[in-house]
Amino acid sequence: MKTSFLMQTMLIILLLTGTLYSQETQNHRKFGLSASLQTDQMDIAVPIWIGDKTILAPALSILHVEDAGTDLGIGIVPKFYLRMNKVSPYVVLRAGTLFFLPKHGDNTFDWVAGAGFGADYFFDERFSIGVEAQLNMTISDKKSDRFGNPGGMNYNTATAIVASIYF
Repeated sequence: MKTSFLMQTMLIILLLTGTLYSQETQNHRKFGLSASLQTDQMDIAVPIWIGDKTILAPALSILHVEDAGTDLGIGIVPKFYLRMNKVSPYVVLRAGTLFFLPKHGDNTFDWVAGAGFGADYFFDERFSIGVEAQLNMTISDKKSDRFGNPGGMNYNTATAIVASIYF
């Protein structure tokens, strides 16, 4: 009888502990900082949680070459998680523009858009690393040589590694 009572007490404690633990670890993250690495391009994003499984992330990239000019990228990246687990698959969209502001000559504005599928591995609720496959489209300025197709449209596939920390 003592064993039965002890087992029941331990079971109740385990159930309560699990319930209390899950209440303490609710998703309290509101925003974060993400770095995305694609070949020679590095973007910084500020993911903002707008729901339990949805992020809206303004993105920025800057490259300044002293004698050539500044390359500035500005975009928006909504991310939709399909489910939230340790490994969380998602669908992502992206849209933005790339400005080249040369020291001499005309400025150019290229447009980028894309979609992707990936998964984040959450080490805990505040840190993740993910891998993403993308299909991208660019529309080049008539004066832009950025994509080797001035005034034209290009399509490409790409991959990215993304690391994020949430606050």
